[in-house]
Amino acid sequence: MDKLRAAQEASGGQGPTGSGGATPEEESPSGTLSGDYIRSAMKEIQPLIKECYQNALAAKPDLSGRMVVSFEIAGDSELGGLVTESKLDPERSTITSPGLKECVRETMYALELPAPEGGGTVEVNMPFIFHRKDSKKQEAPEGRTEPGSAGAK
Repeated sequence: MDKLRAAQEASGGQGPTGSGGATPEEESPSGTLSGDYIRSAMKEIQPLIKECYQNALAAKPDLSGRMVVSFEIAGDSELGGLVTESKLDPERSTITSPGLKECVRETMYALELPAPEGGGTVEVNMPFIFHRKDSKKQEAPEGRTEPGSAGAK
């Protein structure tokens, strides 16, 4: 993890910004990475995303909504794929909790992925639906805890 953070800091946390990013099923013209593989890797950090939500619920018990995180994966020959940029899409997000937004945004840097095939970068937009398991909201199935949803009791 220290090597990962050092590489991100060395790059200044900046990468090409692109024009809106791709969904996990789409791939950037400068590099490729399977959407299925990205979704699988997201499952590895799902407990961290859920923890972010549970911590935010302590401050606001009725917190729920949608958050879209845009992130960029760049290749590094020694470390593999690095998330070089992580930001929220405020136009497609309804979550207003600053703590939850920052926690999720920072958690994206923990993703472990191979370098994009062909080098370059892959841009991804990942939606998350946050809801309590006891919520009656119909945004996501109750108790769903895979990328795209983070439920908590």
